[in-house]
Amino acid sequence: AWILQRAGCSDETLLAAALLHDVVEDCGLSLQALAEEFSPDVARLVDQLSERKADADGRPRPWEVRKREHLEHLAHASPAVQALFLADKLHNLESIAFDLEAGDDVWARFNAPRERLMWYYRAVVDACTADDPCVRTLVAACRDVLAKLDATQPG
Repeated sequence: AWILQRAGCSDETLLAAALLHDVVEDCGLSLQALAEEFSPDVARLVDQLSERKADADGRPRPWEVRKREHLEHLAHASPAVQALFLADKLHNLESIAFDLEAGDDVWARFNAPRERLMWYYRAVVDACTADDPCVRTLVAACRDVLAKLDATQPG
């Protein structure tokens, strides 16, 4: 939410969705419960950001499949969804850069190698083409951090 505010986004529904964006995916809260507690609009935004990590039989879905599905959706998403997505990715990218500067073995934490992660983050940024000042600000910020990460040595 703070990243969105810094980028000029002030819509309260969007900011609430930013604060809650991981609760369905990571905490087991249902979209219905989220809609009842907050609003259907907040739940819709959170839903558009949430990954389906398991298939209908409960088996984990491959990383690449999940990410390509997200990218497909993102290309046609509203400016609000694109801004929410970008803010989440910007936070992730800034955390990676911070941890790399601290000497942490960041890339070993992920379910994909560095090259695929960098591909994904670039693809997210490229998919966000909404003509919206907040989206444009977040795209530029993500590109800045990606350039910084490109300048670091893989490891």
